[in-house]
Amino acid sequence: MLKIAICEDEKEQQQILERLITSEQLREPHELEKFDSGEDLVSVYEAGQRFSIILLDMKMKELDCIQTAEIIRKYDENCIIIIITSIIEYAVNGYSIEAYDFILKPIDEKKFSK
Repeated sequence: MLKIAICEDEKEQQQILERLITSEQLREPHELEKFDSGEDLVSVYEAGQRFSIILLDMKMKELDCIQTAEIIRKYDENCIIIIITSIIEYAVNGYSIEAYDFILKPIDEKKFSK
């Protein structure tokens, strides 16, 4: 089972990502969980929960994407982290946390599907 996490502090963006995920014809059954902050996502990791894929917003209030991912990588080196950002320059920072890819906002559905 694919376990997918959306970590995005903007509710509208959460809903867009959720709609895009549920509209995909995934080969495996999946569970989807949404988080409003990096702190919330980190807390479930510290409690032992793991995800196959994490869609992680770059700019959040307390812990940003890089800080959140650095903590998650201490628990899980294998999850796929995809950075969601509105500023392309921030995407370069994803290399430091071994991000799989990045997606620019506004989200292009074709890019997301790939």
